[in-house]
Amino acid sequence: MLTAMPPLHNSENGSPLKRLLRFGLFRGLRSVEIDPEDFRNYLARKHRLHVSDFRNMYRVPIERLDAIAKIMIRDAQRLALAEGAGFGLGGMITLVPDAGLLTIITLRLIQRLCLLYGFEATGPDEKRELWLAAATATG
Repeated sequence: MLTAMPPLHNSENGSPLKRLLRFGLFRGLRSVEIDPEDFRNYLARKHRLHVSDFRNMYRVPIERLDAIAKIMIRDAQRLALAEGAGFGLGGMITLVPDAGLLTIITLRLIQRLCLLYGFEATGPDEKRELWLAAATATG
């Protein structure tokens, strides 16, 4: 008699294509994340704001944080403008890469602003809330 062969892959994780897409998505999201140490160095180098711990950002005057935030937003706007102009020349063919890069610029700006105002997303739940907030804000 014929007996059933065991499945080649673990069926609990889904098909190999689903696992590949899930791996690519999570790896892609990690590549967009801001490294807090790099951002700390950026604040010290460009804005002369030396931060030992982002949880202590409440000690910095809000006016100074707002001024830094305005500069960061202006820089992101300029980058998005240059990116949009460059990809806009390509027409409809470059719509998908244009949207992807604009999303990356927006997500990185949101992460930087969160760190600037003292919200450091360390756990997976906090990171998930940050991504959901960004997705909600973009529509």
